[in-house]
Amino acid sequence: MSRVRVPIAFTRVDRFVIGGFVAFAAAAAALLYLSEAMVAPPRPRVSASERPTIGLALRADDGLVRVLAASGPAEEAGLRKGDRVSTIDGTAVSTLPAVAELVAASTDGQILKIEARRGSLGGEETVVLSDVTVVVRNVSPADLGLPFEEVSFRNADGLTL
Repeated sequence: MSRVRVPIAFTRVDRFVIGGFVAFAAAAAALLYLSEAMVAPPRPRVSASERPTIGLALRADDGLVRVLAASGPAEEAGLRKGDRVSTIDGTAVSTLPAVAELVAASTDGQILKIEARRGSLGGEETVVLSDVTVVVRNVSPADLGLPFEEVSFRNADGLTL
């Protein structure tokens, strides 16, 4: 008995299904390729984070802006942990965005007049008037006393990470 070879014929439905599968696979591959840029956007470098600073770490609670830590220009001007900032250049501040807006609008070397209060709220308070020089510099984790190292390397696609 001899074997008979029967050619396989593709119908229009078969071609439509296979074409749809190929189109779906191509769309999925393109989506995965493009999602890399969406999932892992380039991160800003510490060396590209230049902005005006006055050397204060602040916290706002109950309408008071408190100094958590003072360094650089603010420390040299006499501000210290626990002080309550009330005005900057004559503008009353009670929120962190208000302070950030005033500092961000400053230029390198500009002097901000900061009025702060020291002591208990109900008891004796000392008013501290400080002239703080604005310094435009790169901001890094070292500002908070954290060790860091800026690194970069190339991946298989030749992108610098």
